[in-house]
Amino acid sequence: MTSSDALLKVSDLTVYYGQVRALEGISLEIRPGEVVSLLGANGAGKSTTLMTISGLVRARQGTVSFGGRRTDALEPHHIARLGLVQVPEGRRVFPRLSVQVNLRLGAFNRPPADLSDSYDRVFALFPVLKERRGQMAGTLSGGEQQMLSIGRALMADPKLLLMDEPSMGLAPLLVEQVFGKIAEINRQGVCILLVEQNASMALEVASRGYVLQAGRIVHEGPAEVLKEDARVQAAYLGG
Repeated sequence: MTSSDALLKVSDLTVYYGQVRALEGISLEIRPGEVVSLLGANGAGKSTTLMTISGLVRARQGTVSFGGRRTDALEPHHIARLGLVQVPEGRRVFPRLSVQVNLRLGAFNRPPADLSDSYDRVFALFPVLKERRGQMAGTLSGGEQQMLSIGRALMADPKLLLMDEPSMGLAPLLVEQVFGKIAEINRQGVCILLVEQNASMALEVASRGYVLQAGRIVHEGPAEVLKEDARVQAAYLGG
């Protein structure tokens, strides 16, 4: 498959925070049907990459295209309407609103009459959210809040999910459950760009990966190749 077939194409992206360079000339792409992992140490630029793609941070140079359309000059809510939706680091649910209202806010760009299938989809993936739909989101456990954060993004009917550290702060059993749901969401036809501290789990669900170091992509390739790369093993897989 050529780069012209990519759902998401990031080209020569450079981002600064004030005078500090966060990203330097990175390029990546996601093709239809893929889960792609973005690996790197803390401060490497992973979250900045996601926020720039979703329009929350502006690049100094470079381009972002989604579905063949330039999106780097669009506002975040316009990008979300195109089907590119972010699941933020730290869950960021609305704690004083119910689970049901949190989910409804994820579908801000869609008419209420169109949401029945989306609620069914989310509740099928995460039955506990259906059980707790009248409960305030702030009273949920950490794992349940992560499910709600993912479910809220799915309510936007995304073509591509940007997922930022979905396993952060979760117990190992919950991590396995969350990654199982990520794989299931992908099987349902949603592409995923995954930033994840658990590099081993990330490469298990991904087809390809990129490794960021100090704002630059230093390795890329199929997930199976990256798992066997001695440099990646030493830095991220405990090899």
